[in-house]
Amino acid sequence: MIEITFVVGIERFNAGIWHAVERQLAAAGVAVRLRRFNDAHVDRNDAALALAIANSDVVFMSLINLRSQADWLATHLASSKAAAVFAYESMPEVMALTRVLEHRFKERKSEAPKIIKVLMRLMTRGRDEDALYTYTKLVKVAAKMLPLIPKKMAGFRAWLGVNLYWNQPDAANITQMVKLILRDVCGQALEVAPVAVIPTMGCFDARSGKLFATPDEYLQWASRNGHYQKGQPLIAVLGMRKHVVQRLGYLGELLQALEARGFATLPIFVSGIEAHVAVREWLADAHRCVCIDHGFLGGWWAGVVHQAGPLPRDGR
Repeated sequence: MIEITFVVGIERFNAGIWHAVERQLAAAGVAVRLRRFNDAHVDRNDAALALAIANSDVVFMSLINLRSQADWLATHLASSKAAAVFAYESMPEVMALTRVLEHRFKERKSEAPKIIKVLMRLMTRGRDEDALYTYTKLVKVAAKMLPLIPKKMAGFRAWLGVNLYWNQPDAANITQMVKLILRDVCGQALEVAPVAVIPTMGCFDARSGKLFATPDEYLQWASRNGHYQKGQPLIAVLGMRKHVVQRLGYLGELLQALEARGFATLPIFVSGIEAHVAVREWLADAHRCVCIDHGFLGGWWAGVVHQAGPLPRDGR
């Protein structure tokens, strides 16, 4: 049985999504064992992680950005039997560990390829602070590029394809990502469904999981379904996209608590890097906003009240 080890930084919250992935793979008759770890396992020199890396057929790493962690992983990968290593969203020393068929990640001064840099300049319109946000928009461009990549670059195509699924982090997409690895790297004859692209920024309904492209679209839906009345005090709540997509319970609890106090809510999700874009484009309108507050509660959130004055003095 093929074994894949995942080492993903700052992810200690989403065991539920992985259980769903394992159930979907088992239901499809896919023979694979997934082993999951995070950066804390690296920091404590976890023996189970070291053993998993040594014996895995594929190692997947993401969000590893400390030099000590990079060095530890490089040391253990050097003696691993892994035929492929996928690395994403990590420091150059980790990205350089990538090996997928013929593909190696050639990181020179952390620069993106020339064509990517040209697109970035055009899409950011000179706003340097939007660079990371714009980079996430290139997912759609990359999806269109895949069929054009020649067979001799099969490793790069597999690496890029896996990244597309990984950036759409619901159970269905991650299940297809695992199947893609098994098909394109491990040679298994599997059907892989196309990636279902999830917006990087939008609004959501915590009850149903339904996503909306803009606040206006959400408020129209909320008005029709009795969740918002014009003139009602409205609080915008910013949640992390991955937390929203993976249906973590704290967001629904927070929204319900606000609604129980008589507020309507405008739930907005962001990937994190573009939170300032959501505030600038959707919330920083003097005609809509009386006050803005922010804090940290499992994910970033911001409260915005309009048409009804400020929050109560106790801040709740």
